[in-house]
Amino acid sequence: MTTGTVTLYNSTRGTGTVACGSGGRFPFTSHAAGLEVGDRVSFRAVGGRTGTYALEVVRLEAAPPVRMTAGQIFAAHRPMQTAGSVFAV
Repeated sequence: MTTGTVTLYNSTRGTGTVACGSGGRFPFTSHAAGLEVGDRVSFRAVGGRTGTYALEVVRLEAAPPVRMTAGQIFAAHRPMQTAGSVFAV
């Protein structure tokens, strides 16, 4: 079994990618409860017709909590301004 980190995960579809220490990225399908981006996982890399993918993805440890400053939280929730937008003052 190889270990890696979940780099992308869509909980609705149950699909994502996992990156291992050697730099390889492998797609996977898993509906494991509580799987999130940043989680350390173990998996088995298998070659298929369309390339190599991860099977038997099992979470080893949860991702560390994200700590944000008040300014980062405000910036993340502020509406984006697009080019050509006109705002009334």
